Amino acid sequence: MNYTREKPEARVNPALRHNLLLFFLSASTSGVTLMINPWTNFDPINIPKMFLLVVTAVPLFVFSFHQNKPKWRGNLFPLICALILCAGFILPITFSGTSIQQQMFGIWGRSTGVLSLVSLVMLTVSCIALASDSSLKFLLLVFSRTSYLVTAYVILQHMQLDPIKWSQQSPIGTLGNINFVSSFLGMVNAYFISRVLQEKLSFAPKLHYIFFICLNSYLIWISGSIQGLAMLAGGAVVALYIKFKSTYSSRVPEFFLGMSLLSGFVIFVGSMGVGPLGSYLYQDTVTYRTDYWRAGFAMFLSKPVTGVGIDSYGDFYREFRDRVAAIRTGPQRVTDTAHNVFLDYLSGGGAVVGCAFLMLVIGTWIISVRLGTAKSHMVTLKHLGPIVTSWIIFLAISINQIGVTVWGFAVSGMVWGLKNKYLEPSFPNLEKRNGFLPPRQSEDSSELLKFKRATRLDIVSMICKKFILYPLVALTSLVMVCMATLAMRADIKFLHAARSTSISPIAATAFAEVGYADFHREKVIELLRREGKDTSALFWAKELVKVDNRNFYAWAAILESEESSESDKASAAKQLFSLDPNNSFLLDQFRDLINR
Repeated sequence: MNYTREKPEARVNPALRHNLLLFFLSASTSGVTLMINPWTNFDPINIPKMFLLVVTAVPLFVFSFHQNKPKWRGNLFPLICALILCAGFILPITFSGTSIQQQMFGIWGRSTGVLSLVSLVMLTVSCIALASDSSLKFLLLVFSRTSYLVTAYVILQHMQLDPIKWSQQSPIGTLGNINFVSSFLGMVNAYFISRVLQEKLSFAPKLHYIFFICLNSYLIWISGSIQGLAMLAGGAVVALYIKFKSTYSSRVPEFFLGMSLLSGFVIFVGSMGVGPLGSYLYQDTVTYRTDYWRAGFAMFLSKPVTGVGIDSYGDFYREFRDRVAAIRTGPQRVTDTAHNVFLDYLSGGGAVVGCAFLMLVIGTWIISVRLGTAKSHMVTLKHLGPIVTSWIIFLAISINQIGVTVWGFAVSGMVWGLKNKYLEPSFPNLEKRNGFLPPRQSEDSSELLKFKRATRLDIVSMICKKFILYPLVALTSLVMVCMATLAMRADIKFLHAARSTSISPIAATAFAEVGYADFHREKVIELLRREGKDTSALFWAKELVKVDNRNFYAWAAILESEESSESDKASAAKQLFSLDPNNSFLLDQFRDLINR
């Protein structure tokens, strides 16, 4: 008798499940890019984006966790990197010694703490499971439609017709900064250029994409930000390389790519004032970035294992910048990020986190270019390389803004998920082996035969998954959603209190409840000082340094307070000088206090 294994009936309609996953995918990418809330949030850009990212990426990860087991087994490298990253993000919370609240929720204007970073990794892993020809087309369609909305909104802001009335200074789109808008439009242009080069479009669609390429390039140019131009140039180079690779059989594509890399290097060092083009291309902002990079690497060397703490670069920048950086623009010029995401990961999470992320990104780029040059009927694959390239340039020269970087993490998952189908077609179909070996002809019942054929490893694996892995994933996901909800709720309550006649009623709440970040507490101290309540401001500044001994603002408030004793001022000056040893102004103050 030939026993065949019958698949259990699906509990959920597969089409409905797939549509639900695509909904969460679009919400965690397009929704995060477009999400703003200037009406009820104290931080109208980043905390709403963090909240939406967590509450959409986490369910997407949970619902896709059981899907496509062959893709899990065929993509061990990105999955191991993802596991290392998640563990590495959590490790510094315990061992770095910096503020737990800040590491969890992120700093003001960024919100790239552990919640956001783990959610981005979950988004990548989910896209590995979801990856298919149709899912990739859907993601790129959502990407292009989102770009139209961002472009239209930036045009309204440029014409000073923004209905929200918060962008009179410069077009910030829904991303909060002209550099981020420039970066997003640069990534979009890389994709549109790839479509024009790779696809056989009729006249009307080709004119459509050329029009938006020109329009977005103009918006990038008037923004004055070079980030978008760099991302556009890098994506266009890879798009041309893939085009040449499918056209020429000689070494022309490799020669073109090599010359492009050499030209890019010459332009980069020229922007630093070095080389033959230094006098023409010098950009002071590039020089400032090199100061930030040196400080970030110095932080890593000080704590190579655990790092200084996730999103804690700003707490250590003053200490680890060199004297040249302090003198170049004055000691008051500081930053809270290395303007290089790889260095942010390396300095914040240590060597393991930095190396895992770097290896994952490099592997993604290699696979994306290989997919673009592979012989396939799927022309959509040729667009992955330009998008990933522009994203990598963004990581190298900018800040890990949630609304921009979500697209890189999502596309990365698609790249790895499609690798086995197009680059390794001989990869075995592991769907036939999902826990037990297939039964042979026997007179025994199928259930008994399954039990006899089951290996010890299969049984242990099944027990670990059902009683350890699945509950752990569910618990972690629940905690992340609850924490993001608390942060959103706290930010809304804080804005309401800040708009009231006095900030005092919420002061105790901001220092006691989970969800309030350090920048909320710093704002409490600032508003109390503005109201003339120096005694209360001093009290809460002392409370803040108890939980965050490296909080520069709180120590400065203690030093400047008229209610502080001479000993408190001396202690504050000493601590501030240890946090900022190259600040000559603080050194003079410290000497005066010692003399008195």
